[in-house]
Amino acid sequence: MKRIILTACFIFLAVCTFAQDSILLTTKDGLCSSEPQALHIDTEGNLWIGTKNGLNKYDGFQMKVYYNDPLSDNSLINDVVQAFAEDDGRNILIGTTAGLCCYRMDNHSFYSIPLREGLQPNVSGIIKRKNGDILVSTHGYGGLYRIIRNEGQQMTAERFEWSDDPNTHEISTIFEGSDGTLWISSRYSGVYAMDSSGKVEKRLDVSEEIKAIDISSICQDMDGKVYLGSSSLGVLVWEAGSEGTSLFPDELVSKKVTRVSHHNGVVFICTEFGGMYAYDTTTGALESLRITAEDGKTIENQVNMMAFDKDDNVVFALNNKG
Repeated sequence: MKRIILTACFIFLAVCTFAQDSILLTTKDGLCSSEPQALHIDTEGNLWIGTKNGLNKYDGFQMKVYYNDPLSDNSLINDVVQAFAEDDGRNILIGTTAGLCCYRMDNHSFYSIPLREGLQPNVSGIIKRKNGDILVSTHGYGGLYRIIRNEGQQMTAERFEWSDDPNTHEISTIFEGSDGTLWISSRYSGVYAMDSSGKVEKRLDVSEEIKAIDISSICQDMDGKVYLGSSSLGVLVWEAGSEGTSLFPDELVSKKVTRVSHHNGVVFICTEFGGMYAYDTTTGALESLRITAEDGKTIENQVNMMAFDKDDNVVFALNNKG
């Protein structure tokens, strides 16, 4: 595997290519917070950055900032942003710790999408499925919802029925595989897979040793293997025909994994205070990726997440405590 060196300068967000050209974005550039939590690159190439203190949109030249205004119904619903998705109309759905809202591209305003009467649940994830459906996962309060587009631009939501067990409603992440299988990680119940027919099977169970399944993200490689990033178990791998999940190489077992992402045959693994890794699914080689400052010193970092654009540029977010 070709060695990849990512360069940073005591930064919190970097946009770079594997050729090592980079654009460095910090709070000095208008980033709302030094703790990015979610990234999304929309169809127009804008980079959306969700943080613990507001929302940014970066178009390559200017950084726009959005905050909640308690006196306005057309502002960001909450300043703690942790999930994104984009609908067919190029509108951006934004999940926060206090509900879901939509940014309308036609008039550049926000509106709230109620998920449950009288409540604004903590949104843990949003995905757009291959059939066009948009699903929203929450920490409790029903667990999973499907977005409904009514006549006009406004959206509403309805419960996505997949389990009657209230213990499954604390959902940490959702993911759709290449075959349309919906993967659902329930913190206190386990990891489930629902196929296109609606059949649900448990893939990973809570046990006496594992009191809670804290899966941060899920991805799948081109051979169909599914990788589950965990804050307590490193990376687990599920493969069709296997009897269960298996742990990744020992060096990752002790890592708190914040994100797993597959791109062009490589599974990228982001960790808290342990840097980044790249796993070549063809050769089986696991490589630690160095993130260095301008003086050449390696930065001890927390890599929250990463995203790729259509030109193979990689965006990664890190909380640098150095």
